[in-house]
Amino acid sequence: MHFRSTPRTSITLLGRDEGASELWSTPYTWPVPSNVRIVQQGTTPDYVHTFADLGQAIASIPDTSGGAQYVVWVMPGYYQTGTIYMKPYVSIRGLAREAVTLSVIGNVLGANTRRSRT
Repeated sequence: MHFRSTPRTSITLLGRDEGASELWSTPYTWPVPSNVRIVQQGTTPDYVHTFADLGQAIASIPDTSGGAQYVVWVMPGYYQTGTIYMKPYVSIRGLAREAVTLSVIGNVLGANTRRSRT
């Protein structure tokens, strides 16, 4: 069996305890798989695995015509972006439904566009 080594990327997990009004944050270092992109505000993106903009994260994904699957994880926050050009076999997932707001000024174009569940 062959494993590819992956870089360790620092992300900050945000959360809110039940009944609390303040968010907590915890720095976390994670060996990000090569098929994962992370969109997060308030950190310095490395433009390999971490991005501040959803469109840049999707654009960084290589050709997926061979069926390789990718996931773009969107960390908590409010994100405003222009037209999104989706690629086949790419899923966008929010870390938590109530913690991620995505405002698209334009259209969502491309393969298998559908309404998000999270």
